[in-house]
Amino acid sequence: MNPPTLSIDFGASYTKVGFRSRCALHTAPSRFDETASLVGLDEAALIPTLAVQTTNDKRPWIFGSAAAELTPGPQMKVFQNWKAGLFNRDNSPDAAQASIIAHHYFTWLRQRIDTTDQVGLADCIVRVMVPAFYDFTELTGVLRRCFELAGWSPRELQFGTEPHANALGLLTQGRNVYTKGKQAEGIDFQTTYGANNPYIQSIRRQLLPGMDRQALRLAVVDIGAFTTDVAILTFDPLQPGLGDGLTEIAQLSFPLGTHESLDRPLWHGLSARHDVDFYKLSFRQRERIKFALFQGEIFAMAAGINLGDAADQALLNSLTQALAKNIWRDATKAMPPGDLATVFLSGGGARIPALVTALNQQGMKARAQPPTFAATTAIAKGAVLVRWNESGEPLERVATAVGGCSLIADQAVNDKPHIGARPLLMAQRVTEKGAIQCSCGGLNPDCGRCDGQGYLPSKKT
Repeated sequence: MNPPTLSIDFGASYTKVGFRSRCALHTAPSRFDETASLVGLDEAALIPTLAVQTTNDKRPWIFGSAAAELTPGPQMKVFQNWKAGLFNRDNSPDAAQASIIAHHYFTWLRQRIDTTDQVGLADCIVRVMVPAFYDFTELTGVLRRCFELAGWSPRELQFGTEPHANALGLLTQGRNVYTKGKQAEGIDFQTTYGANNPYIQSIRRQLLPGMDRQALRLAVVDIGAFTTDVAILTFDPLQPGLGDGLTEIAQLSFPLGTHESLDRPLWHGLSARHDVDFYKLSFRQRERIKFALFQGEIFAMAAGINLGDAADQALLNSLTQALAKNIWRDATKAMPPGDLATVFLSGGGARIPALVTALNQQGMKARAQPPTFAATTAIAKGAVLVRWNESGEPLERVATAVGGCSLIADQAVNDKPHIGARPLLMAQRVTEKGAIQCSCGGLNPDCGRCDGQGYLPSKKT
């Protein structure tokens, strides 16, 4: 029996929550075939991780859509990238502040999910996705304590790596197929993945006579608001005892995201052209403007101001070209020599057509446009389950939450793959004359001084 599973992709900008119901086949022959769902809150499958602290004792914290729609007053404090502080290895003020926010946020999230009887948290496995850093175990310890203090008491609390769940979601498109026959039972991998999937094709090649038995290597480039994560995943599907055969994850994170490299300069440029202070608008209103401009559309504001003309699009194009160049520069550091079967783009950056085009022009050759689905289900105002392919969200945006509740993840979670720490320039800089060690010790991937590399060039050079 595979218990119902709730998966949480805790992102810096948005939290996505996936769900797969109980798989229990008692008679043979029988079949379980379910596409993963998302937990929608307040008509949205993307739950803003935004936190607003107020001076109101009755409502000291505001989260989710309510925070996103709010135009903050002068006495309010807005916390947007507080997740980074939660993963800070130092006992710093940012880490302490993030822990306080996390307590309130995860309490709020639990209470909202508990409002629907479709989930039943007490009966669920809750699996939280964590970056595949070398100190994965320590990071999960921090999050486990946060969830426990916030009152989460599921059947079991587990942790998985973000790139593994991301790849599972992208490869399976959220499908879970399990069969029980008279002789055997288990996951129907071919139907779950699809006959033309790179994963299934890899198995075929390994089974054909005369073919070299080579592992499958995939890259997932996750472009977020504050970081870009590049993960290389190695699968050996025919190796027994490893679930889906994932044998290694090598992940690098770069402090390069859409917030600083695209959003801020875009708002600055638009403000200069149209004489509008965009930071006086709500988070949600700015998101609506960005989405329209990213799609090449005109956005009509009050007072006859129309955004998105040729000059605005030229500004956006120059910013996306520069961001693509920098992402490609950093991504190539993480790409190993040799061929990769597939490069997937995910995260918010994968929703920007101009950025995807620019990256592929740089040479990424990424698969960023999985099959789309026309059907869209209106998400109710409260908390409700909706199939991910009926949510209106593209797969690359919700793949980690979708993959995290996969039946395959259930099997693989007890066989942790080797997480390879790629030190980049760290070893090189140790030997450089005059190199100085950063105060973060190379343990903070979001460090603003050394970019997570651990060493700084000498001030004399």
